[in-house]
Amino acid sequence: MLRLTANGRRPRVLLRLLVAGLAAAGPQVGCGSPTRPGATSGQLLVVSSGGLLVVDPRTGEIVTRVSPQVGAGHTGRFELSPDSSRLYFLAADSGEGNNELVALDRVSLATLWHERLSAMADRGAVSNLSMQGYGFLAVGPNAASFLVDAVRADTAGLAIVDAQRRAATGFLSLATLAYPNVAVVQPDVDFPDGLVLVAGQRASGTWSVFLRNPNSLALEDSIRLTDATGAAIEGPYQLGVAGGGRVVFAIGPRRIARVDLGERRVTAALDNPIRVWQRVGFATSADGTVLYLTDPGDGRDSPGSGKLYVLRPDRPAIDSIDLSAILPPGSPPTGNAVAVSAEGAFAYVASGTLSAGPLFGLQPGRLFTVDLSRRIPTAVYDLGVWYPSQLFLF
Repeated sequence: MLRLTANGRRPRVLLRLLVAGLAAAGPQVGCGSPTRPGATSGQLLVVSSGGLLVVDPRTGEIVTRVSPQVGAGHTGRFELSPDSSRLYFLAADSGEGNNELVALDRVSLATLWHERLSAMADRGAVSNLSMQGYGFLAVGPNAASFLVDAVRADTAGLAIVDAQRRAATGFLSLATLAYPNVAVVQPDVDFPDGLVLVAGQRASGTWSVFLRNPNSLALEDSIRLTDATGAAIEGPYQLGVAGGGRVVFAIGPRRIARVDLGERRVTAALDNPIRVWQRVGFATSADGTVLYLTDPGDGRDSPGSGKLYVLRPDRPAIDSIDLSAILPPGSPPTGNAVAVSAEGAFAYVASGTLSAGPLFGLQPGRLFTVDLSRRIPTAVYDLGVWYPSQLFLF
């Protein structure tokens, strides 16, 4: 079975951040409380297995709660449309093979449509296709298509789905690639049609990023992930697109490659300070010159370091900010996700464990505000949910 997320844990909570010009005065600890309905600019959208919460990040107030009446829970990660108008996720249904693709309006949080993946496969022109939807979903360039994990004739790969017809139009076999991961580059000056990036290990043992046509998934080019000495930068990876689509960070468990897609080469190799085989939370600066990482621990024995790491390809030193500084003594907070304000002044970190499992103790979902110039956390809020796993900044 294809597992493109490769994190060993099924994400149960998603946190999406809507922030406009947040300011922090000093250290604060707060707890959210229900208030009024509606979602406006400058608010948090928290998506959990129990529903969606709209939160004011300046006060921690829970503005409203919404429970999409679709499926029996989500699988994998939520994805945002390029224009930030819609949220997409894969919903698990009660029957095997009945997983659905769901679209929500990002502002009203209303369900716009939902459809079974099996119906999309049957409607398409690809024979012997079974669209799994067990955890991987990507939104194609201009939201004209979706990429979903699938199997064709016992071969694992990706199905490409026409977003307007909601029908499968193609399939990419990943049988010859170990530890695959996928990211999408939206259309820009350098790539007018956008790109689909697939990273993984070839049968020969080399690690590469493959540049594919977003419509046909045909191979256009590939970039070997090696440092200046020719040594491999090994995966499996998470892929983070930055710099207006020109830069991608391939985040491996030991080292990180910064890749310039225009120049088709690795421009920097960085040490990864987080040595776990889990997904790490990451964000990039708008120009792709800074990478931010949070430490999620291993989900069972260790909560991680409780630090936010700041990496710059032009500097060998790794900066870190201790989130525990604002908390009472105890286990370091598990850092699941991070988002950074457009001007680079503040970072927002989501932490918290699943509701059962970790031996180091349960941690409630929290939101940290970090002043990056002062290198300190300035506020923390209790979100009232378990395992917030993603942050997005609008």
